Amino acid sequence: MWSKAKPIKKKISYNQISGRQFSAVYFYTFSSDFVNFCRYFGVFSHFATLYYRRNFSICMERTDPMKKCLRYQMRLLVRSPGFWVAMAFGVLYAVGYFVAMCLRNIHLDAIAQPTPYSAYANQGLSLTAPYFLMLLPLLSCISFSDSSLYERNNHLLAPLLGKMGIGRYYRSKLVAVFCGGFFPIFATQALNMGLCLIAFPLNGTQRYGWDLFQDYTYWGIVNDSLFLFKRLYIASPYLYYFFFMVVSSFVAGLFAVAAWQFSFFVRNRIFTYTIMFLVVQGIEYLLILTPDWPLHINEYLLGYYPGGQTYVGMALCIIFYLALALLPALIVPKKLKNCL
Repeated sequence: MWSKAKPIKKKISYNQISGRQFSAVYFYTFSSDFVNFCRYFGVFSHFATLYYRRNFSICMERTDPMKKCLRYQMRLLVRSPGFWVAMAFGVLYAVGYFVAMCLRNIHLDAIAQPTPYSAYANQGLSLTAPYFLMLLPLLSCISFSDSSLYERNNHLLAPLLGKMGIGRYYRSKLVAVFCGGFFPIFATQALNMGLCLIAFPLNGTQRYGWDLFQDYTYWGIVNDSLFLFKRLYIASPYLYYFFFMVVSSFVAGLFAVAAWQFSFFVRNRIFTYTIMFLVVQGIEYLLILTPDWPLHINEYLLGYYPGGQTYVGMALCIIFYLALALLPALIVPKKLKNCL
């Protein structure tokens, strides 16, 4: 009744932002008698309507504009040289501190080896942790905070705004910049803790006694009424340090977002890299003049910090840097309109 079906491959479209091509669709040719029969009873129109309605919804799901913009920005982040510079520094710091701890304790018996969380690089008693925190604003800002400045200087910003739209460009760039500050800092700390978990025993007697409550540091530091999250530390020191990994990485992401927002007001790459470093060091200077200054961020990024922290001070500190990162959102979209 009808001739043998012949598949015909047809390319649908190609998206320049996502760099992906939709799957091919196969059509089949039939004899004229069968086509006329189906046209008469309306079979083709009914199934064609269902087919195109289904594929239209599928194509809209696959080509969500916000997802494409976010995928594009994350691809730029991974290809950014600054991101890999921050990651390389983090790897060197994590591995270097781990090797130093191994060499320091290589002559000890297994029972006298330190525990992983006492050999961890970013705990309050570490000698290198303050220097890492001092460099944290720089590492978070060199990763991807200058991306919009680069696009403006190379005449790429206006075409991107025209293609994506101001709202989608701003939101996708903000997420990518935050990830650019978050991931290098979190990866550094996670790598160091992972290496310590591999090399050192979970229980030891170098710093800690047979029981956590016999530890002299427990009575000197943890038992202090101002020691934050004491119950979490006693329940699991590893969850305690993981919590501070997330907090410090979150603050690093806020640093990166704030520097990116400021780059729309001062078009200088060095300023974008160093603005949050200058802000944090300025607050450190105010701490010297006024010891009760509540925004001393470094006290709240390290676990096991032997200082006088409070929950209110930590909340005020996080709110301050959160506002510093997000309040420019009231002005930056208006400045993006001037770039079109």
